[in-house]
Amino acid sequence: MNPASAESGYQYPLALPILDPAQVQPVLAELIRRDGWSRGALLDFQRQRLARALRHAAAASPYYRQAIGAVANMLRLLRMLGTAPQARTLGIGAPTPLHITNRAFAELRGGRSDVPRLSVLTPLADVVAALNEYQPENIFTYPSYIRRLAEEQDAGRLAIRPARFVSTAEVLTEHVRLLAGQTWGAQVLNGYGTTEAGMLGTECDLAAGVHIVEDMVVFESVDEASRPVVPGTPGAKVLVTTLYDSPLRLIRYEISDVVTLEADPCPCGRPYRRLASIDGRREDTLTLLAPDGRQLRLHAGRLRAPLDGVPGLRQYQLVQRSADSILVRIMVRPGADSGAVAASTRSAVEHEIRRVGVRLGGLAIHVVDTIERRGGAAKECLVGAV
Repeated sequence: MNPASAESGYQYPLALPILDPAQVQPVLAELIRRDGWSRGALLDFQRQRLARALRHAAAASPYYRQAIGAVANMLRLLRMLGTAPQARTLGIGAPTPLHITNRAFAELRGGRSDVPRLSVLTPLADVVAALNEYQPENIFTYPSYIRRLAEEQDAGRLAIRPARFVSTAEVLTEHVRLLAGQTWGAQVLNGYGTTEAGMLGTECDLAAGVHIVEDMVVFESVDEASRPVVPGTPGAKVLVTTLYDSPLRLIRYEISDVVTLEADPCPCGRPYRRLASIDGRREDTLTLLAPDGRQLRLHAGRLRAPLDGVPGLRQYQLVQRSADSILVRIMVRPGADSGAVAASTRSAVEHEIRRVGVRLGGLAIHVVDTIERRGGAAKECLVGAV
């Protein structure tokens, strides 16, 4: 199915009905109550639910839909973000309901007919017009799209005053936080979830790392051999076990995200563990050479922050051509000097490559007209094919 068909009037048969708020509120109240638990109480509850989850999976018993609990969890996370239920909130995410951002953002609308239905593939002029009319207070979207909206605001076509953005689906860099602050005076908080396991957590309003909702999941950051890694050390992958009732139980389900756990509790007082960083997918790893000829694995996300800060650079993609050669495809903002942007891109990449100790024999910068977004989620593709 072509995701773009969502923008030409196609109605997906998988769209979920909006739930009655009266069904969600009791579950939401219970989830909010858990925010005040001690760490010990949280872990006791998690162990009880884990035993229940394993019994359920072993018996393969059908359970009621997970939707009520999932929606209540999302509303609980909204409160953690400091977002009032009645605030003008919308999401701009995937064009297809096969991805979590599409389904979650539909629930954000809460059945309100005045909330625009937008995706990252909606024509930009239509997005700008809809946002100018709706004037959202909170926007959930990809960090790459926050950059795009900032470009429209700077050009004078977009005129909105959001107080808060919530970054989803892609890796959030400090540059995007600073950009939103400079453009709108808005805060950017980080959210984290997967299509398979749902919303896994979000930052609180202290913006000090994503709180994992450990009353809903058991979350493990592990090495290649599935052994736990200590806080402060990036894992090789994530294992998720769901604790809520659903027809399909996930038991140590593998997700190829590279994350680092935070050792200390959050000053906000909530009992949940936090993620100090989310680097992206393991597949976005480049295998390069150290000066002594040894192979050196470099996650391409290390280059994301330097490239986000290049003036005039709209989008970029890394391609490994050989063990010591990288191609960087770039899109340049209208009005920017493509030669100057290419030179700044080269300088940013070379600086980071030297800093991590990689021997690079060749670095090519190609200016292109388009870089396609990837998959049903329509996310930016950090590492592309030759």
